[in-house]
Amino acid sequence: MIDKKKYKANQKNYYKSTHKKRKIILFDSLRKSDYHLIRLINRDNEQHKTWNTYTINRDGIIYEHFNPKYYSDYYGVKTFDKESISIVLENMGGLDYDEELNVFYNSLNEVCDNDKVFQRNWKGFSFWEKYTDEQIKSLVDLILILTEKFKIPIKTIGFNNFNEKSGAFNGILCRSNLDSNYYDVNPSFDFTLFDNMIYKD
Repeated sequence: MIDKKKYKANQKNYYKSTHKKRKIILFDSLRKSDYHLIRLINRDNEQHKTWNTYTINRDGIIYEHFNPKYYSDYYGVKTFDKESISIVLENMGGLDYDEELNVFYNSLNEVCDNDKVFQRNWKGFSFWEKYTDEQIKSLVDLILILTEKFKIPIKTIGFNNFNEKSGAFNGILCRSNLDSNYYDVNPSFDFTLFDNMIYKD
């Protein structure tokens, strides 16, 4: 089920022009809980065009912020923004660890519960917030809807590292495929499982 009402973007927060959709780009919110959405609602008194198209929270609820046939400046590169649909997964991303307090926290000092932490060394971080099973299931469901509706190739690069050819890739990407400065999606994302789920008949 897709909730199109709770966090609906204002019409001034996106461009009401249509372009051929070739990509679905996955992002992390890099915030705890729904803080990402609260920031979008309050940013610049809502005088901005940087809403993402969809958000999937940790319970697997899908929020559609505006019709995916339109676009915003969410990624920040006009060519990619026009031809892509952005899906943000509620996830804190890379975490630091305070050994004395036994606390994991992100760059904004938001605390991540210990049982949600995934450990793998990548890009200077050793700890990451895990995605939930509910999120991945909802992501798969949404991907299948969008790829069929917009005739986007149902294929992924299959990893989260930068690839210089990813800009020309049509299908499902993550931000870290397009730019080596980003960390999403994080290493807890299981591409083998994800690919098996989207490719099943």
